[in-house]
Amino acid sequence: MNISILLRYSGVWESEINYERYKSDGILVGEDVSFMNLVSIIVAELNIDESRKDIEIRYIVEGNSSPMNIRTDMGVRLYIEVKKREIRFGMYPLCIDTIDKDVLDIENFDVSTGSIVCVEELEVTNYISDTKSTGMKVDQLYKDKATLIFVMAKYKIKHDFNFRVKRSDNRRFSASVRKKSDLFKIRYFNSEHTCPIRDRLLTNVQATVGFISVVTAPKLHNHKRIHTTNDVIEDIRTDAHSYTHTFKA
Repeated sequence: MNISILLRYSGVWESEINYERYKSDGILVGEDVSFMNLVSIIVAELNIDESRKDIEIRYIVEGNSSPMNIRTDMGVRLYIEVKKREIRFGMYPLCIDTIDKDVLDIENFDVSTGSIVCVEELEVTNYISDTKSTGMKVDQLYKDKATLIFVMAKYKIKHDFNFRVKRSDNRRFSASVRKKSDLFKIRYFNSEHTCPIRDRLLTNVQATVGFISVVTAPKLHNHKRIHTTNDVIEDIRTDAHSYTHTFKA
């Protein structure tokens, strides 16, 4: 199901709930649109230079003394539910404001952890240099890329991000690197699990084929023997393995 949304932009907030002297446009989105995708659609439709400007997305709900802000996927889902109950195009328009970024030269990177999208001039007063840290949050600074990767690895273990699952969003993590330095800053981070709860709470670590074959292959002298899963488990239990061997599995 597609949702039609009226956009109002280049206006002025005369009061907390009155957005005046605006221009209008419109977009069409799916009901499962994410926050990042919504931002991308709005930026493209209004021809906003993302490298130079951030956008604020707000809408007015009758009876509220202040507008509702959309900053996360949850905020988008709430707005979509409101729109589904009021299908008239002119109801609950999105008011779009732009904010200038203090941005210098732009550099783009492709990394396995996400997209590094912009280089900002930051006044650095506090950043994480301890690789034992497990803190991950938006706007947090890290000493360098290696530190960020170490922290991410510990975070995924602590919060049970240990399984391969189908990604629900192509963009789950993004960071910025400061010009002429190694500092990294988290710009966007979605920490929601997409795997079932039972996979996170129950023991479900799968040994590799190579590890199992080392244990079981020497015992398969008779190719006609039926070697069940329980037999493999028993073989592994009765064999002694070093910590390194087990860890590499």
